[in-house]
Amino acid sequence: MAADLAIKEPCRVATTANITLSGLQTIDGVSVSAGDRVLVRAQGTASQNGIYVAASGAWSRATDFDGAGEVAGGTQAFVTSGTLFADSVWRVAGNGAVTIGSAIDFDPEFIQTGTGAVPRTLLGKARECVSVLDYGAVGDGTTDDSAAIQAAIDANKGKLIVLPSGYTFLADGIALSGSTYNGTGIIIEGVFLLAPSGGTFNWDPFVAASYNGIILHDVEDIFIDVPGMMDGNRANQPNSNPPYDNQIQQHHLIHLFGARRVRIAQFNGREVRGDGIVVNSKTAISPLTVNSRDIIIGPIRVINSADDGRNALSIISCENIVIAGGLSIKVGGRNVGGLIMPGGFDIEPDGDWHVVRNVRSGPWYVETEGLTGIAVLGKPFTDDAAQDWNLEDVSIADSTVVITSDDEGGPQFRRVRRLTADVTLVRSGDRERGIFVDFCNFCRFRLRVSGVTHGVTVGEEGWFRDSDMRVEIEDHDGVGLRVQGAERARFSGYVRGGVSNAGTYGVQAAASAVHSSLTQTDVTYSVDVPYDSSNAFGFHTGPNITYVDCAIADCAFNGYSGYGSQMGFYTFLPSRNVQGRNFGTAMPGTGYWKQGDFVQNVTPSVSGNRVILGWSRLTTQSTNVAGTDWVPAYAATV
Repeated sequence: MAADLAIKEPCRVATTANITLSGLQTIDGVSVSAGDRVLVRAQGTASQNGIYVAASGAWSRATDFDGAGEVAGGTQAFVTSGTLFADSVWRVAGNGAVTIGSAIDFDPEFIQTGTGAVPRTLLGKARECVSVLDYGAVGDGTTDDSAAIQAAIDANKGKLIVLPSGYTFLADGIALSGSTYNGTGIIIEGVFLLAPSGGTFNWDPFVAASYNGIILHDVEDIFIDVPGMMDGNRANQPNSNPPYDNQIQQHHLIHLFGARRVRIAQFNGREVRGDGIVVNSKTAISPLTVNSRDIIIGPIRVINSADDGRNALSIISCENIVIAGGLSIKVGGRNVGGLIMPGGFDIEPDGDWHVVRNVRSGPWYVETEGLTGIAVLGKPFTDDAAQDWNLEDVSIADSTVVITSDDEGGPQFRRVRRLTADVTLVRSGDRERGIFVDFCNFCRFRLRVSGVTHGVTVGEEGWFRDSDMRVEIEDHDGVGLRVQGAERARFSGYVRGGVSNAGTYGVQAAASAVHSSLTQTDVTYSVDVPYDSSNAFGFHTGPNITYVDCAIADCAFNGYSGYGSQMGFYTFLPSRNVQGRNFGTAMPGTGYWKQGDFVQNVTPSVSGNRVILGWSRLTTQSTNVAGTDWVPAYAATV
């Protein structure tokens, strides 16, 4: 097709409806002048369509669009102005010769199918989604594309920026900082490879001494999707960042500083020597100014090829965050200074100026050599006595942690109010202590543990108050459930499957190094501890502990040869409705008992118009003398 046939001279406007083809008039918001070229495309009679020259009287067809051989299917015309059609290109429909005076239809560059679709320009459509390749990114995994990616974002704030698939973009320090970036979206379809830090930081140390891939600082309404991959380039990152050697492994892929209304649709990460995602306040190392809030994070998956780094997700300061859940494999390990990183999912305010509130997380699977796997660790604003911790209202759905190291550690929950957590711990390395719970108020747990020494330790340093815990513990060689500081609390579940160890207990209530002596108040133990030859006692109380309104109740201690091996005491606890203990065929002759205990007679019979209902305990001690320690309780038959 000849050039003058294929592309016509530009028109000033294109019509949006039927016009009179005479006189100067306003078309698509533009007042046309005599001599303006007008693309007439919407006449009721299609044979009138074409390119015209405007005039104060009757219009005439343009000389390049009025004769034979001047128009064919595919002929294009560019429109320069107009409210709807500025910068648009139109083509003559069809693919053959066109006769002037016959019906002519014009198609726009772009129009969606379906009712209500309107013509749009390809340029306008393309600008809705900007590729970083348009700004010079190379994507070969070697060239530093940081400047090009930043330029693409800076030039298209509030729009959608794409790192396309099939490319690996080496970059760091991509920053969306301040309100001008509000509404911006980033989709990583290819690979974002974190450039080596060389031991330096790329974010103001007075905000946070860290090295980051993407930074969201004091922004709102941000959308990020990572269907591709963010690679932390772990093997090429240092284990510390001199001169801030205390800021170890601070190489993060996405870091939020005081960001609001952020949605991360999904996140795929690998090879991190730091965190996959960090959620922080605007100012991280000085009093809180703006907190991150109203965050939604879809499924998280972070997998390393070797144990290293810190966490898949760290929440340092945030209010109102919902997480779909995550998979964290081999994230967390021992750094160059010998410190063990947490590994997995960590909610841990760094200072008392941080606040974490209203966290809802779906299930996690964490496999790590790290210290905790899952941790919820707050701090007091004043002190622990005031119980004014900066962490509250947290929920974690049914999650599993597999600790693969031989180091002591496991999930930890400390200094938090209103926490609900459902966690399973499996240790595949040497036996070490399991799950730690301390300084918790109004919390509810379901904890399952195996392959440990002590399964669940509660209140070792502080208090477990106004809270409820169900444990399911097996395969332990120390204490299944060990409770120290507790008030107004209930423990339920079961402990079984101990391994051979003369000092193994199912449940132990005891003092600790911090609580050299203590008082438990209003604590109920409803934990089933069936007979196990490896247990020295089913339930054991240590010295230097006082009980007020505490009891063992509504549980089972079945299978023991005698009462003495069910419970071993320094201090006596009453038992109420305990299967295997509070039910019998005769007055107990052995065991430790509390005044007020009652053993129900399970084989009652009538004797002399009386039925022996059971035996009531008169004393608190280990002797079992009829009339002194025990007296029968009768009921008359008439």
